Amino acid sequence: MPSALEIRLCGGLLALNRLSMTLQNKRMPVEGLTLARNGAEVRVTVVLDCEGETARRYAALLSGLEDVSEAGVVADLEEVALVRADGRCEAVSGSPEYVERWLAENEVEDAVRLGPVARPGKGAC
Repeated sequence: MPSALEIRLCGGLLALNRLSMTLQNKRMPVEGLTLARNGAEVRVTVVLDCEGETARRYAALLSGLEDVSEAGVVADLEEVALVRADGRCEAVSGSPEYVERWLAENEVEDAVRLGPVARPGKGAC
């Protein structure tokens, strides 16, 4: 079962580069990665193909990086997709399974999936 980490970075592109190199050098089983920016802070949601205990170890390792202000395991993920259906633009959100099912059951002309993100207010950080 995949696990997710939410990481908050300070330091812009250089911090993001250091994080991506750490993910690669430690050979973390990254399944997906979503970025969001809030002012000077960058939030990264990393979906890992590992169990919760291993994800907690990775979070502890990442929290020691100089640009990381917080890192932790996320209990619930939410995915957001922007879709065009019946000539209208709509946003669909929910668990990744719900969004996948919704897209399969509805006639969607175009879709932009923003990927899994930590649920606001219930994330690790």
